[in-house]
Amino acid sequence: MKYLTVLLVAVAFFNAGCTLQNSPAQKPQTQQSEGQHSQVQKLQTQQSDDHTEAHAAQELQPQTQPGPAADQAAAANTALAAKSKAAAKKLAAVEDAVVVVLGKNISVDVKVTGFNRLRLPAIRREVHAKIAHMAPGYRVFVSTDKKIYWELEQLNSQIQQGGDSDAFKELLDKIDKRMRG
Repeated sequence: MKYLTVLLVAVAFFNAGCTLQNSPAQKPQTQQSEGQHSQVQKLQTQQSDDHTEAHAAQELQPQTQPGPAADQAAAANTALAAKSKAAAKKLAAVEDAVVVVLGKNISVDVKVTGFNRLRLPAIRREVHAKIAHMAPGYRVFVSTDKKIYWELEQLNSQIQQGGDSDAFKELLDKIDKRMRG
């Protein structure tokens, strides 16, 4: 009797969880012509994004000013960091990203949770390809490690506050070395 009660409760929970009423995987019932129209719009949007990213890469070259304050090897490029972060967050599996750009290195760490963590290598490759395409001429390092995420956040806040650019470059080199494995 006890097993029968447990079985009935389990079946009730299973049936309640398997309904498609509020499921995000539920497919909307649309006509085929509307579906084709949305696919065309998606392709046009993707092409315009690629076109915009190509022009943004030209605009995002490190801006240096003549003088001792313009250390090109450790120049932080916040505009490129913001564009790279936006590009990484466009992926559905990426919840958040932190990006640090110093010199010709772009260090990215993305936050991935849930079942998407089963696809970490593929997600890293997608983020790397997207950012490398957007910023040619830069070395891109991508990680999904939570400790590196925290360290890059700390480094990013220190860069925003200002300080010794050589120390930032040294710390970022250590982080990048750990990202490579």
